[in-house]
Amino acid sequence: MGALVIFEPKNEKTKLRITFIEIFMQKKTHIIFGIFLASILFYLGMPIEYIILVGFISFFPDIDWVIDKVWLKENSLAKRIWKKIFGVGSMHRRLLHNVWVMIILMLIFGYFSSWDLFTILGTFVGFLSHLIMDSLTITGIYWLWPYGDERIFGKRKFYKNGNFRTGSLAEKGIQTFFLIGGGIFFGFGFYKLGFFREGNIFQVIMVIMLLIALGIVFMDRIVRELSRATSRIFS
Repeated sequence: MGALVIFEPKNEKTKLRITFIEIFMQKKTHIIFGIFLASILFYLGMPIEYIILVGFISFFPDIDWVIDKVWLKENSLAKRIWKKIFGVGSMHRRLLHNVWVMIILMLIFGYFSSWDLFTILGTFVGFLSHLIMDSLTITGIYWLWPYGDERIFGKRKFYKNGNFRTGSLAEKGIQTFFLIGGGIFFGFGFYKLGFFREGNIFQVIMVIMLLIALGIVFMDRIVRELSRATSRIFS
């Protein structure tokens, strides 16, 4: 998902810091949506330990922003080769935001897990959730990049975008909806596993409310810690 800059910073260093923080602020949405999908799979029978994998993979594609803005200098050899080959400057929403990387990750995780079905499924769900959410933003993504990028092939194909703005009230509403939905699916998933006395719906409701509250606290803490780390990196 893209970053929304509310005001124009005075220098590039400040602008980079603001954009970095905002990108990781909306990581919250990616993680929540990924875990929401994982909660459905948990309700359907996926073991709980795979939820961590889904959460990690759900924000993995945005590492291409870190590669582009933090790890590589603008005049570095890698950047020059990138621009020469693809004719575009930014790697974000291109390098790792496509189906090809998702397939590669599924093969890698599948191989090292001896082709464990839940590992492959968790990788697929986490990565797909990121692509879906980014497809709803104004910037959008090329699902089969580099194929379909009009700057490379002359004609736009397999590109999807929407009207969703990062940092908007709509994003907060989506976060709340998926947090509540995830709590509900997790609660009834534990109920199916026999964690509660049969027929005691009150216990289920209490656990659902607790899971939602923990989700809110946990996600907010991640965002705060990432923001502090960002300030130290670019200070």
